Amino acid sequence: MGVWIDTDMGFDDIAAIMVVQSAGLAIDGISLVFGNATLEAVCRNAAGAAASFGWSMPIHQGRAMPVLGALETAQSILGDSGIPTVGQSLPDAPALPKSDAFAALCNWLEEEGEKRILALGPLTNIAALCLARPDLAARISDLTWMGGGLTSGNHTASAEFNAFADPEALAIVLSHGLPLRMVDLDACRKVTASPADVLPIRAAGGRNAGL
Repeated sequence: MGVWIDTDMGFDDIAAIMVVQSAGLAIDGISLVFGNATLEAVCRNAAGAAASFGWSMPIHQGRAMPVLGALETAQSILGDSGIPTVGQSLPDAPALPKSDAFAALCNWLEEEGEKRILALGPLTNIAALCLARPDLAARISDLTWMGGGLTSGNHTASAEFNAFADPEALAIVLSHGLPLRMVDLDACRKVTASPADVLPIRAAGGRNAGL
């Protein structure tokens, strides 16, 4: 039983992918979406992460723009790559093979079995699926989304970024009645990491301990 991951490939998303792997869950595929950065930068980050961590799952290019309105990224806060750094960065890697996320998601949903999606960025890819293939969207058995918030925001005073970047996509997903489970900003803020948490990883001396 696998899971599909939809992501804008921030550093926290990379960590989430590794947590899924360490839990022994198969990752059936990854679809990329604009968010922390433009889709072009997201694809570069995905290629660098795949090269660094030996990922073999298929990675597909998804939506580069929101359903409506202008492109909104977090590059003004996180830098051009969308991944803030204290000196280390993902390596340059060959570009990912061209592969359309919409077609890949459709093919995956047509297969038998439970269909669980972990969405870690704006919901634009999922909204496109709802609009164009509602019959296949209805086969999603669980959609867990890191997004939204009940109190203060992280992009504006009141808005959480993944919702703010494409609010129409969120509205489309909600209107189609998908089995959505939100892990909102307030829940995420309860899980923190400090430089001290990195020390045991560096001390382990693995291939990527210095990253």
